[in-house]
Amino acid sequence: MKTKQMKKTGAKNNVLVKGRDSIAFSVFRSKNNAIIAFFRQTILEEEIVVSLNEADEYWNAALNEGYEVAF
Repeated sequence: MKTKQMKKTGAKNNVLVKGRDSIAFSVFRSKNNAIIAFFRQTILEEEIVVSLNEADEYWNAALNEGYEVAF
């Protein structure tokens, strides 16, 4: 019997949500970086610029913590 494995994905230009909290990803592949904005309810808590590899790590960690793609 096959078991379902969680597929590791990469960061995308998208918003992840969990309840009223959200994380917005703006990915710039040509610049090899991304801007990630963290919101608690509707208030911007922090905005960071990271490499694409780091963005992928944030993206996968958020999905593992229960965040879902908003749209």
